Amino acid sequence: MLNTIEFARLGLTPRPPQRRAQRGRVVKVPSFEPLESRTLFSSTWFVAPNGSDANPGTIALPFQTIQHGADMAAPGDTVDVRAGVYHETVTLHHSGTSPARIKFQPYNNESVTIDGADPVTGWTNAGGSIWTAPMATDLGQGNNQVFVDNQMMNEARWPNTGFDLSHPVLAHVTSATASATAATVNDPSLTQAAGFWVGA
Repeated sequence: MLNTIEFARLGLTPRPPQRRAQRGRVVKVPSFEPLESRTLFSSTWFVAPNGSDANPGTIALPFQTIQHGADMAAPGDTVDVRAGVYHETVTLHHSGTSPARIKFQPYNNESVTIDGADPVTGWTNAGGSIWTAPMATDLGQGNNQVFVDNQMMNEARWPNTGFDLSHPVLAHVTSATASATAATVNDPSLTQAAGFWVGA
């Protein structure tokens, strides 16, 4: 006979046994009915710039990235994001449902900014209004963009045309050579030391 724990594990609830006659004697026959449906409680995950993705995602020990919150969230969950700037791209790998959506929101209406750009530090003046800095990643020729005070800057080039790219300034070289791996341009206006423009 099944005990109460086994009933619960099977999702059944015992009812008082019914009596049924069988060949002249009364036999007790257990009956079963299904349990009512259960609703799982949703979770709230917390994210803060000073958190860690190794944390449990509580308000006291939040995650550091919105992406980790998205990775942990299940249907019906909420990801509360604390104030700050998050330099990341968030990709959702889980989907909510119509009655149980996954919700992302700023915690307590705090100011949250998601910025897909990475900060570039270590700038040095290369002369005049030209500044240089190393970048850890390269998006490919023509795809890199640098912003200063929310304004897009132009990458270094010669000759410098300023911000009016619709009226380019032409350069006239005295000679040029090229191979499969490198090119050399000679012009008396290029007064910088050898290698100055390498990688520009």
